[in-house]
Amino acid sequence: MRIGGMLLDLFLKDKGPSKKEAPEIAFRDFAQSKCDSAYLKKTLHLQPEEIGLFLEFCDADPKSKTIAANQNVLSLMDFLFEKNTAFKNLATAN
Repeated sequence: MRIGGMLLDLFLKDKGPSKKEAPEIAFRDFAQSKCDSAYLKKTLHLQPEEIGLFLEFCDADPKSKTIAANQNVLSLMDFLFEKNTAFKNLATAN
């Protein structure tokens, strides 16, 4: 009985939250880790000096927080492509 109770206690103690949450990552760090500079230069046609400013522009959008939290690479690339058009329009307006 005693051994059975000890085994039962072992299993009951492990009943805590089994799903570990991933640490929250900043959008800029997530984008730089998943998209190499070739994607930003060749696909989005950004100059090397524009990359930092572009990532700050994207980070200002509230949608960037959900993309960084979900860590989905396809939605990241889609978001960057959409924001690139807005960034280019903003740059040509000045």
